[in-house]
Amino acid sequence: MTDTFTRESKFSLEKLREDEVQIELSISARDSLRSSIDFAHVGVTAATDIDLRPRLKALPCGRRCRQIFGACTNREALAMIGLYSAHSFLAMFLDEMWPLWCLATPAVDGLGSSISEIGTMVSVAGICLLIYQLLVYPRLCCSTSKIFALACALLCPIVILTPIIPQGSIENGQPASMSVLVGVGFMRSLEKVAEMSAFTSVFILINNSADTRERGAVNGLSMMLASISKALGPLAGAEFFAYSVRHGSEPPFSAALPFVLCGLAWLLLGAFSLWFFISF
Repeated sequence: MTDTFTRESKFSLEKLREDEVQIELSISARDSLRSSIDFAHVGVTAATDIDLRPRLKALPCGRRCRQIFGACTNREALAMIGLYSAHSFLAMFLDEMWPLWCLATPAVDGLGSSISEIGTMVSVAGICLLIYQLLVYPRLCCSTSKIFALACALLCPIVILTPIIPQGSIENGQPASMSVLVGVGFMRSLEKVAEMSAFTSVFILINNSADTRERGAVNGLSMMLASISKALGPLAGAEFFAYSVRHGSEPPFSAALPFVLCGLAWLLLGAFSLWFFISF
């Protein structure tokens, strides 16, 4: 009787221990499940805080609209964008017209040069421009407004004199001599130096005309308007030069007329920029 009671007591004790172990396992499983749920919740919350909220905030276009509106109401920025667009139009106008004038025969007041001669003059101008941009312009960029006005003013005589200088040396419809080509190449180098000085200066002026919040909108607006100007410049230059060759008479109302008008336009652009910089 005593042995039977002892065996039953041991069996009950072992069962009780097994139940305690199962309860402990259940509690640990519940705690691990709760911790995983909490971790997942924290991860979702962190992901939402890091990635989703800025994107949701970026969906309304109010801030961007305010930036664009601020750029359109900034008088200084609009003036710089206008200078950049006008300068881009004149530069593309001249770049389209200059090789056509070089290829035109002396009978229509052209230079009468070959393609290889044009390539040589352009290469020399590019080398001169590279040296200027690397060595000279960094020493002058502290006064960008004066550089832009001065470059536009210098472009006026350079552009006007380019087609007029060879006229006295070209006789009887013969192509230009080497001295004439050297002179035209020198004028072309001066023109590119002045042209790129104005471009670099107006880039700096555009960025300085707006604060950091509006700078992206200002640069985007300037690129859009300048691209339109650069698209219209070659079309206008080619058509105007063709018209002057067909209907022109004596210089400067022959093939030199587009150069004269382009130079005068640059002079007006420089005068306007100087007036604006002094007034504002």
